[in-house]
Amino acid sequence: MRHVDIVFDGPPGPVTGRFVEVEDENRASIRMGEWVERDDGYWVLRLDRSEALRVLFPDGPTDEMVEAAAREWAKAWGYRYDDYDEKYHRGWKNKARPILDAAFGLADRTTSEYESNTDLVEGKDE
Repeated sequence: MRHVDIVFDGPPGPVTGRFVEVEDENRASIRMGEWVERDDGYWVLRLDRSEALRVLFPDGPTDEMVEAAAREWAKAWGYRYDDYDEKYHRGWKNKARPILDAAFGLADRTTSEYESNTDLVEGKDE
């Protein structure tokens, strides 16, 4: 999916348009987010990161993401990615892909699953 549209029945302005729905690039309605009333009186459509990842990247990390992660991996170890040939690039990508796959896999888990795994909840003992 290349984009998500948050649809209103009018433009921003003194009398703003009302929210209609969230749609994918094919104009099909998608369920996304949760309406929350904040303590300042505003209502927001809240999207968590894992939900955004699932909607925007349903097939998992893209090749571009893997390359960007591989570049960061190389940089973290003091290497300049572009100074090395494709053999090294493949090695760094092979290290980066499982990390990204794991991140996307965790994004598919619900909050209750996180809470039931003490090793994934900040501040809890294993």
